[in-house]
Amino acid sequence: MGDPQLLRGGGASFGPTSLTITTEWKRSDPLIQKERDFAKGQFRTPSFAGSINLAGTTDFYFLAGNRNAPPQNLDLTPAQAVAQGIYQGPLTQDQVAQFFDLANYPTMLLRAQRRSFTAALEHKLNDTTSIFGDFIYSLNETESVLNAQPVSGNVVGTNPNNPFNVTVTARNRFVNFPRIYANQSTSIRGVAGIKGKITNNWSYELAGNFNRTDHAYRNRNLIDGVKYTELVNSGAYNPFAIRQNPGVIESMLGIQFRNYDSQLNSFDFRLNGSVFRLPAGDVQIGVGAETRWESLSFVNDRFDQTGQWLQATPRQPFSARSTTDGFFTEVRVPIFGGGNSRPGFHVLELSAAVRHDIYSKTADPTVPKYSLRWLPFNDEFAIRGSYSESFSAPTLFDLFGPVSVGFTSSINTTRYNTSGTSLGVASGSRQYRSQSGSNPGLNPSESRNWSAGVVWSPKAIKGLSVSADWFNIDERDLISSISSSLIVSDVEQKGPASPYASLVRLGTSLAGETYFGTGAAITSPGQMTNRPSDEVWISNSIVNVAGYWQDGMDLAASYKWTQQGLGNFNASLAGTYIREYAVQSLPNGAVARYQDGFSGSAVYPRYRTRSNLDWVSANNRWNATIGHTWVPEVDDLAWSTEYRVKSYHTFDLRVGHSFSGSSNRWLKGLQATIGVNNVFNKFPPLIRSEGNQSHDISSYDPIGRYIYGSIKYKF
Repeated sequence: MGDPQLLRGGGASFGPTSLTITTEWKRSDPLIQKERDFAKGQFRTPSFAGSINLAGTTDFYFLAGNRNAPPQNLDLTPAQAVAQGIYQGPLTQDQVAQFFDLANYPTMLLRAQRRSFTAALEHKLNDTTSIFGDFIYSLNETESVLNAQPVSGNVVGTNPNNPFNVTVTARNRFVNFPRIYANQSTSIRGVAGIKGKITNNWSYELAGNFNRTDHAYRNRNLIDGVKYTELVNSGAYNPFAIRQNPGVIESMLGIQFRNYDSQLNSFDFRLNGSVFRLPAGDVQIGVGAETRWESLSFVNDRFDQTGQWLQATPRQPFSARSTTDGFFTEVRVPIFGGGNSRPGFHVLELSAAVRHDIYSKTADPTVPKYSLRWLPFNDEFAIRGSYSESFSAPTLFDLFGPVSVGFTSSINTTRYNTSGTSLGVASGSRQYRSQSGSNPGLNPSESRNWSAGVVWSPKAIKGLSVSADWFNIDERDLISSISSSLIVSDVEQKGPASPYASLVRLGTSLAGETYFGTGAAITSPGQMTNRPSDEVWISNSIVNVAGYWQDGMDLAASYKWTQQGLGNFNASLAGTYIREYAVQSLPNGAVARYQDGFSGSAVYPRYRTRSNLDWVSANNRWNATIGHTWVPEVDDLAWSTEYRVKSYHTFDLRVGHSFSGSSNRWLKGLQATIGVNNVFNKFPPLIRSEGNQSHDISSYDPIGRYIYGSIKYKF
């Protein structure tokens, strides 16, 4: 994997005018699942060429004898097809899935490329007034790959291609034509404003902010549903064959496109200064106002609008706008300090702020924030605390964006019978039909947060600094989607009594039909696993999740010292402790606690640490860093049986040299660095319930040992 990066920057001043310009180019190669041993063989599927199941049953058969297709015009019972060596079976879904590994095409890390240009300008009109502006242009491109789309459909026993005398569900996957997701985003941002001083104690700033992003999305190798049906009906496409005749597959493939245009513009004004003086210092106040308006438009191809892409739901172009007006103020009051210190109150400062927003699409919130800073004895020990409330309105994309159709990650859950009694066995890894996306009925989300902490920097131990902050975050009506694994396991156990049962429908796709919201309703427990998983349709649009709350502590410590003849050292340790991380998906649903565990989508270790030892030589020409990351064991909370995920730790090394002391004037501006991340090539630990590669690559490093170098030159 290569990740080249090129940075260029420069600046100049011309009397009262200063200008800074930078450019950047960066490219990252993709990481494919098959390129990591830990990701191969983890997830398999029954939906591939040569696999069939008897319609309405979980009895699977697989084409035998290295055939490309079974002979035509047969009329065999399943037992006869097996006896004649045409098919293997009957097999369970898990057994037939062992013949196909899903790791060959999907990307773990995207192919990415970024090119950008920035410019910042400031010009002093006089001693008290300046005008300023900046401009950013950025072009970002990404590409990811997923296995080819699975296709399936019922074929009656009288069809000449069907070797059986009964209706079967024939499955296929055009493996040589994987789905490719290409994104190109062009962003332009411009800011222009004026700032200055009204008096010695009062200053102001007025600015306009203009942003536009054009996003082009292309999904290659989708299947034209009409053409697919035509080829099936004509017999040109044989659903029982592993390889089709030349040109058959290509004739039904196409490219889906979706284009987005997003604009956000605003003007804001800020005024701050001192209103009067107390014995401990000036009482300072800041006031401001902002108005902003945003728009989002979406256009897509005709097939996407009509649902003609196989197994897709229609989505229509849309255009939406919203406006927001905001008003805010903040005041800082020094109670003790300066010439007004008291025993136990060396410094005491209080701050309060309030903001009121007027939204065109939702409620109009007023949210406060309070903070305290207290140094009881001297400058060595400080106590700090804050309380705030916040409000987040749903975005235009959350409200009106498109709906996506696909499959869940692989889910393994405990099986139940129709009476709701556990069968004591796991379902095996299964992927269910899934529909997700926007929801125009979303409400705004709210949160309440408080924190309290201390900072200690004792003069008696020069260079030592220790801090600890306890945090508590309570978030309500967050905009998110409900965990697919939670829906599957709860509906499997409780049937129609599950609060998520209304999200699930059942139905067999005969020729690309979809059954989100229109299929048969759940009538008893056990119906999520007593049929092929692609006959289960889950509608899981984003919703207002009832609540998230968490509390814990952030800890940090550092010690700096100088070793005679060796240089300067800095040892630091930073860590986070999570006492509780709880999620309630629905107001009447159970509370899930994820601390010290893997939730099915993310890791929440009880604690994690990052430590560094930094060194700079006495002549400032050499520098080095040794770093260590530690994540302890966690429980796999989404797995059907008790499983403990192993701990994880990595070491990083970096060495740099500055040629500033060189006698060669051409080398004086040169700095060179070489480093190794993840020195011992540590890969993520196995997480059995993780639905993509059985390893969480967002919490752990999937790349392994990574060697890099950089050269900087200043002139």
